[in-house]
Amino acid sequence: MSAWHWYWTSALPRALGPALPLALAGALLDQRAAQVVGVAAAYVALYSNLPHKEARPRAARGRRPLRTARGAAAARAAGRRG
Repeated sequence: MSAWHWYWTSALPRALGPALPLALAGALLDQRAAQVVGVAAAYVALYSNLPHKEARPRAARGRRPLRTARGAAAARAAGRRG
């Protein structure tokens, strides 16, 4: 599990690259940009505090993935044919 600050110190700088300083400068110069950056920063701050960050649909938990079920059905059908 990554530390809580991993998004701030590793993921965001790598993902945003040279746009990160520009976004911060824009947030300082324009109120509208500050609101957008603030909402994004709040989302990342909240997401950083989640203990388990893998997002899955609720229906998929505890079941085999659909592609595995399809593959098993195809293998059974191929075995019956020949």
